[in-house]
Amino acid sequence: MKKIIYLGIYLFLFSQISALKAQNLEFNTAVFYSYSGVGDGGSSASQVSVGTLIVGPNQILKITAAQAHTKPTTSYVPTPIFVSGKMISGIGGGEIFLPAGAYSVEISDYPASYSSMQGFISGVIYNIVP
Repeated sequence: MKKIIYLGIYLFLFSQISALKAQNLEFNTAVFYSYSGVGDGGSSASQVSVGTLIVGPNQILKITAAQAHTKPTTSYVPTPIFVSGKMISGIGGGEIFLPAGAYSVEISDYPASYSSMQGFISGVIYNIVP
């Protein structure tokens, strides 16, 4: 009889702890942000600001993919994309989570060129549930 009571208590506590972990994040929406800009024509590669990424209060953004290209001549060349100075392009399998806040988005331009730049960031926004 004691074993049945202990098993019942164990199962109850396990289910309560599991339920607490599942309530931390709640799916809100999938997002796709597109950015574009023009290089500054400097003699060396630099990061050119192309926009702002905003994560709302009580939310978190999970970045699932990011990519950028620059067109210094007639064809597009892959180039890094940055969020607040941190390179995020080429995420394949890694996860980046951004808490609530405003983040600058930069794309690396091609040296000595007023090249056009394009980039995107896709991800999932979750609500933080207390």
